[in-house]
Amino acid sequence: MSTEDERTKLYNEVWSEPVTIVAKRYGISDNGLRKRCINLQIPLPPLGYWAKVRAGAKVPKPELPVLKVKEETIVLKNMKHEHEMEFIDISAQPIEELKKLDGLGVFTPRSREAFARWCEKIHVPKKVDPFHPLIIEYQKEIEYRKVRDKEHRFRDMFQFRDVAFYPKVKYRPDQLVLPIHVSDRQHNRACRIVDTLIKAVEELGGKVKVESHYPQREAADNAIISLFKNSFSFQMKEMMAKRRVVIASTLPEDRAHEFKPMCEKIFTGKLEIEFKRTPEYWEKNNAERVIALADSAEASLEEQLGEAFKWMVKTAQEAKIAWVIQNREEELRERERERQRTIEEERQKKLQAILAMEKRQKQLVENVEPQMTGWFKAQKLRQYADEIETYAKQVVNPEEKEALDRYIQLVRRKAEKSDPIAEIVQEIKAISVKAELP
Repeated sequence: MSTEDERTKLYNEVWSEPVTIVAKRYGISDNGLRKRCINLQIPLPPLGYWAKVRAGAKVPKPELPVLKVKEETIVLKNMKHEHEMEFIDISAQPIEELKKLDGLGVFTPRSREAFARWCEKIHVPKKVDPFHPLIIEYQKEIEYRKVRDKEHRFRDMFQFRDVAFYPKVKYRPDQLVLPIHVSDRQHNRACRIVDTLIKAVEELGGKVKVESHYPQREAADNAIISLFKNSFSFQMKEMMAKRRVVIASTLPEDRAHEFKPMCEKIFTGKLEIEFKRTPEYWEKNNAERVIALADSAEASLEEQLGEAFKWMVKTAQEAKIAWVIQNREEELRERERERQRTIEEERQKKLQAILAMEKRQKQLVENVEPQMTGWFKAQKLRQYADEIETYAKQVVNPEEKEALDRYIQLVRRKAEKSDPIAEIVQEIKAISVKAELP
């Protein structure tokens, strides 16, 4: 059932019957049904509506309004243009439609086109002034590491007390910075690309921060992009290639005739940036998602940054869709569990009623002999009372006759107490026994 069909159906139902009755039909609470109607923008009858209807008053019924897009907006600023990005309301869509929905399909058509244009206009300038603070911190840290490593090349050898070592640069461990691993020749270019990336993330309302996945111990450089409530890690590196090198001239004399080729890794001048999204704790059986963009003959890395943002936004929105689907499915499962609990409670009540009936029936059967004894005793007492009454009619003395009448009443009262018929009838009615007892 589509969203519009569901809206029309619920609208007709809540204006035909009270919400409490409609909610019972769907097996949910009336508050749950009200929330659903609010999400679907369905007007509900006001307080006192049904009382007025029962009184015969004519109360106007509003028409079902057109479903408005739930606006969750961000502003994209690209040069002189600004675009408000609007997202559709996916909370009211059926699960079947959500599963078919593309990550970028959460945008309204106009916003999707605006986002595509924004991605195409991402431009890496030839010169950046000033760089983003994270880039400046990275440049300072890399410069320090170069000087430190040169100064403390033999640091491990000068840890004895009898050797004096007075370095010009104080040694300290690495401070975490942006994960950019390139040669000096590609340093400026890599900084310009990452600077453009960071500023574009901030335009989308996101944030880039340098942090470690392992805060309890020293770790490698790492950065996290927070975008649309999702986290992406990324790293920039320059691709390496193996080159064979013959080093026979450096071999000892006994191996001078060995010309086994050796390999060394060299920078190629081609940059690559990799983005990675690690699944959240609530995502089940969901593998890590990765995209890598690199210089190629068709396009440079600078020209592919827009694709990176399309991938990140698409991935983030697909995670949002998955979250909504999972919550909706859990809601359906909980509703089914509640239905099963209700069925089980009813079954237990019926079972307890049957057991109680069987118990009373068993007690009734076990009391047959005492009841039989009581019955015959009552009959004998009535017969005895009848005979005394016949005798009393022949008595002439008024006082004696009055005494005998009182005695007859006592006998008949005892006969009534001994008679089990009234008790049997009441018990039979209580246990609803219609068949002949065994």
